[in-house]
Amino acid sequence: MGRGIERKKIFWNDKDRVDFIDRLAEVVEKGGMDIYAWTLMPNHALC
Repeated sequence: MGRGIERKKIFWNDKDRVDFIDRLAEVVEKGGMDIYAWTLMPNHALC
């Protein structure tokens, strides 16, 4: 889980969100992590 300090945003725009998803996909494709569910919110990323 990633969370913004003091409820501050961790994703400022769609480019930030897409970059996060791309990096997460790369880790999964290399076998470094299994993901069963996920959500992105302005101040949280839960995987």
